[in-house]
Amino acid sequence: MKYFVKIKEGSLIENERAGATMSTYYMGTSKEVFFEVYGLSNIDVEKVLDGKIYVYIYNSIRGGGMKASGIVVKQPLPDDEEVIMLLREKVNAIKIRIDVKRDVKTVQHSPIPKYDYEYENTKIECFVCKMDIMTDEIISDYDDDIYRENICPNCNNSDCCELEYEKLDDFLERTKQLNKV
Repeated sequence: MKYFVKIKEGSLIENERAGATMSTYYMGTSKEVFFEVYGLSNIDVEKVLDGKIYVYIYNSIRGGGMKASGIVVKQPLPDDEEVIMLLREKVNAIKIRIDVKRDVKTVQHSPIPKYDYEYENTKIECFVCKMDIMTDEIISDYDDDIYRENICPNCNNSDCCELEYEKLDDFLERTKQLNKV
């Protein structure tokens, strides 16, 4: 038996960016600090700043000092003055520089459709185990390079049902006629 799954009425939304093939996502902000310290070992610096700044010691300098960098891991990210105060008070750091990085990714993709919509959650019967299931419980997945479609959540068999989804044009025609009545 083939089941027909309708588009949910009231779920149709027009996309403002319909046709766009690139999207930009803000991934977050990070702060990287560079500084110099004297009179402390690598271990001392890491211990003192533990939990707030993850430190990388990258170069020793004359006079018992070292150049270091670190990533601020304290959340939420403290403002620059707080980071500078922490480095000066805890490890007597000098020549402090803070780089703020805002991670933005641009992704290319197929064109964004004109509309977004949802399908009704429809009750169906699994062909294999004969249990009633809802269409939102059915999954499709890869299993050892084999694509498995319409997997039953009860018996884990593929192709547990045959589904036909309503096409957008048919939905628009159907709802246009309903609105005329």
